[in-house]
Amino acid sequence: MGDVYTVRLNPVGVEFEVEEGETVLDAAFRQGIALPHGCKEGRCAACKCVLNEGEVELKPYSTFALNEMERDQNHVLLCRTLVYSDIEVDLLNFDEEILSKSIPVRTFGAEVTRVGGDARIAAVWNQLDGVMDPELDESIVDLGFVEDVVIGAEGRVDVAFRLPTYWCSPNFAFLMADDIGQAVRALPWAREVHPQLRDHMFAEEVNRGAHLGLSFAEAFRAFEVGATLEGLRETFLRKAFQRRQEAVILGLRRAGWSDAAIVTADLATLDRAVITDPEGLRQKPRYCEILLARGLATGPSDLAFVTLEGEAIPAAGLPLHLRALRAVRINMEANGALCRGLLDARYDEGPREAMASSRPACGGHGASAGGCGSCALQTAPAPAARDAGASLAM
Repeated sequence: MGDVYTVRLNPVGVEFEVEEGETVLDAAFRQGIALPHGCKEGRCAACKCVLNEGEVELKPYSTFALNEMERDQNHVLLCRTLVYSDIEVDLLNFDEEILSKSIPVRTFGAEVTRVGGDARIAAVWNQLDGVMDPELDESIVDLGFVEDVVIGAEGRVDVAFRLPTYWCSPNFAFLMADDIGQAVRALPWAREVHPQLRDHMFAEEVNRGAHLGLSFAEAFRAFEVGATLEGLRETFLRKAFQRRQEAVILGLRRAGWSDAAIVTADLATLDRAVITDPEGLRQKPRYCEILLARGLATGPSDLAFVTLEGEAIPAAGLPLHLRALRAVRINMEANGALCRGLLDARYDEGPREAMASSRPACGGHGASAGGCGSCALQTAPAPAARDAGASLAM
């Protein structure tokens, strides 16, 4: 065990201990203190408070939950706060009666003596982990979209998935079903793959199209579909490239790299670069993958950081370039937080058939979510307009 510090919560006067390397929120849970929280990932702002005294460090978080001005004013997110001294914070959102009524979280040791089930199930989940939500560039497994995996006779695989709302755009759903099918079919023993969208107004069309290998236009032939999904997919791939690139550049900056060194680095240099920033480290291989896939680099001597058009980035222009990347990332992170909240409200906090129309994205403790950016951006017709002949938004 490392050093242990004391956290004091104002105005309630509650004190508890936090260990080195442990977030303040986790330490509170461990000791039965029910601090306000939502996503626990630095995305929803439910645990935001003001730091009065002490030395802290914040793990990566969304600037949607804590913007730069708030950070300059000593606001912190307790779910991302690591402490290096005794600290004192002012709570902004709390219920004094509930605060001390939580059940302490405990850790128990165990020994695994046998692993049951089908090892192929794990292989399917591993494939699905690589399927990204087309707009958010986050795994559909991490987002909680995959509900169930069933392996039947003769290599049949059924993958049930769901979306945050009943009316999420059908083109988003169709892209996701298509990607699920391609990912699972890559397994040599998977002979027949059936993505199954559930609880959605266009589930029948999406599932039929995925099963028969139809295009989006063919699957929605009864509706006025005037374009393919390739343009939409390209838009999302461009955003994914930008988000990943920003994370790697910021990781290098935090590692002490100058802007001149970053913009002149080649792929071989980037491959050898040591990035300790968690998000930069996570995105580094994903950025290289999309850089190569788009043909923006082909060999180890090619520039590692270029624009979407393949142009070099001047060192003096990097701050402006990063500003544009930051805008893309903030939008994607905000949409991701809202999608998680809407999904949680729809399935975890109430009946499965209930609609998440006004419940806050963070589970009732933080910023409210009037709608999910991922779904509202590509809106399908309202349920009442679902008749054949109705236009589908692209």
